[in-house]
Amino acid sequence: MASVTQADREAIREAIRRICAGFPDAYWREIDKAGDYPQAFVEALTASGYLAALIPEAYGGAGLGMTEAGIILEEINRSPGNGLACHAQMYTMGTLLRHGSEDQKRRYLPGIASGQLRLQAFGVTEPNAGSETTKIETTAVRKGDRYIVNGQKIFISRVKQSDLMLLLARTTPRDQTKKKTEGLSVFLVDMRSALGKGLTIRPIRTMAGHQDFCEVFYDDVRIPRANVVGAIDDGWRVAEGRIFQRNVVAMRSFVVEPMQYGRLFLAGDSAHIVPPTGAKGLNLAASDVYYLWQALSDYYQKGSTHALDHYAERALARVWKAERFSWWMTMLLHHFPDMTPFEVKMLGAERDYLFSSHAAMTSLAENYVGLPY
Repeated sequence: MASVTQADREAIREAIRRICAGFPDAYWREIDKAGDYPQAFVEALTASGYLAALIPEAYGGAGLGMTEAGIILEEINRSPGNGLACHAQMYTMGTLLRHGSEDQKRRYLPGIASGQLRLQAFGVTEPNAGSETTKIETTAVRKGDRYIVNGQKIFISRVKQSDLMLLLARTTPRDQTKKKTEGLSVFLVDMRSALGKGLTIRPIRTMAGHQDFCEVFYDDVRIPRANVVGAIDDGWRVAEGRIFQRNVVAMRSFVVEPMQYGRLFLAGDSAHIVPPTGAKGLNLAASDVYYLWQALSDYYQKGSTHALDHYAERALARVWKAERFSWWMTMLLHHFPDMTPFEVKMLGAERDYLFSSHAAMTSLAENYVGLPY
């Protein structure tokens, strides 16, 4: 990675701000209204080379680090823009970069760096697997120098804006492996040649009316053996790490204080992550949006900034209550390897109290269903 100074980082900020200035609020409102993809914005960002920030210079990228990539997305989201439209083009290639063969890197990374190839989709989620990745049912069976893939993926984003897709499939049946994480493999699918030849993409219409997610069907799709990323049956290791996480670690949490920076208001996962045990992530995002809706309504209808000025204070009061509950639930339901015998006994006593006290059960129910907004 190239040596980057603070002056270099400020130059990156200014460059991204200049690009974003060419795409004002009106542009993004029209994109959102029509449910379109911001193609012109993405093309401008691609031409600047910043979407190739994390690709090494040897493969045509900028050779920058995660800090610089964070600055790029921060400035996009600080503007009227939306980094969700293009951020995957920056990092999805990480699996290929870390685990791909040298031949694969030289075949694909220069095209991804230049924008000639779009790799923004990762096919993991399935209808019958939920968040339990090891239960995926999509299979890849080797026949000669190819793998024959059959199955279905669902809620896959940016498929329509991708040429390539990383696909996680089972190459060894679950009942033939010692561990449930074994027998999975990662493939690089060239959707340009597979469409109409067993690969079918079906947009999913969401409540917002946009078709950002798709179902992807594989019916005897043929993938060359040369497109296996990493080792066969080692897909669990390939799909984890700094770029892709196979799941959310139970205790990984953060809260951003304040949740407001000038005219930038944070909500949902950009402001806080809670342990999944308490199932509070979406609930908190909804309350953030509700508070913002009330504050913006007051501003545009009454000219009052009071609610906007106190948005962070109001939202954070609820966020910290949810964090407390989620941590408590995580500790209640999980044993950890480094727990002492005393801690194990205390955990058992906590459960006994919960199941024997009406007040404790009422408190759990109130917090689990969701505290009032």
